[in-house]
Amino acid sequence: MAFIAVCGPGDPDRLIVRAADAVVAIRGGWGTLPEVALARRLGRPVIGVGPWELDGIERAPDGAAAAARALVPAAG
Repeated sequence: MAFIAVCGPGDPDRLIVRAADAVVAIRGGWGTLPEVALARRLGRPVIGVGPWELDGIERAPDGAAAAARALVPAAG
């Protein structure tokens, strides 16, 4: 089963990250970095749409492409 959880300020982001198979960060600001870091520490793929170019974050041109990528199991 696949589902997409959208979170914003005040949501239990860390719980969502721990339950996720992949994380999509869209136009992330400073508050998103802890969730991205946690996802990477947990070995979850992170797909980013926006300003960051960080090691370990796969880039996508838009949210639809990022969501499609997140729903594909990681190779390996």
